[in-house]
Amino acid sequence: MNTQDLLAAFHGSKAQVARAFGVSAPAVSRWVRNGVVPEKQVLRWKLGIIVAPEAATGRLARKQLQIAAARRWADKG
Repeated sequence: MNTQDLLAAFHGSKAQVARAFGVSAPAVSRWVRNGVVPEKQVLRWKLGIIVAPEAATGRLARKQLQIAAARRWADKG
């Protein structure tokens, strides 16, 4: 997998890639500079351990609703 494919899946944002893969932004910059994503990270991507933001939208929306409900509940107490 080349870095252009990876960045395209995350809409070109190195910060989003770094957050999704659990690495630092400088690490992603190094991938871009070298033009190669480490095999371990490619395997995690192919196994579905890491998903692009548009695939995670449903989970993110549910999590945001859970947080909002918890805050409302805490405010009532």
